[in-house]
Amino acid sequence: MAKAKELGTSKKPRATTDSVKASVPRTKKPADPAAVYLDPATLVPWDRNPRRNEHAVAAVAKSIKEFGFAAPIVARASDRRVVAGHTRLAAALQLGLKSVPVRLLELTDEQATALTVADNRLGEIADWDQPGLAGILKDVDAATRSIMGYDDKSFSKMLAKLNPLPLPDDAPSGSKLRHTCPSCGHEW
Repeated sequence: MAKAKELGTSKKPRATTDSVKASVPRTKKPADPAAVYLDPATLVPWDRNPRRNEHAVAAVAKSIKEFGFAAPIVARASDRRVVAGHTRLAAALQLGLKSVPVRLLELTDEQATALTVADNRLGEIADWDQPGLAGILKDVDAATRSIMGYDDKSFSKMLAKLNPLPLPDDAPSGSKLRHTCPSCGHEW
């Protein structure tokens, strides 16, 4: 901030490419690649993975066929134990792929276990903007929605929750439509 005052402005100075480079510690070893390509048959699914994902394999395979791998499988470098991406691995094997992107990490057993659980759990913490998502899904055809993981039934169910049917005209005076939150069960 002192530099901004010297320049006679109240705005914080923007970092330049040179200043960012200067602040990054230099190492003699080049950075690890983001991913290497390996035969998926050489990867070892973690036998204690608590995530049950068998029902998702077909949908992920469909996505891989359409888009390729958006994120690599993550495995330990020492033994190729899958840490993140069990569903992607199962889909790749189902598709008969001979090469998949894999990020190899040097992790202890404890770190690998923690990352496996975190990779699955942290995504569950976020919420969807349901009306925004419905708007996006309305803008695409049924085949594209299917690739996104929404079949006609799940899409219709979402729309019904967002736009409940009005009360009939002959409903008793003072009747109210009851709503139940699908996440917590709260009624209003």
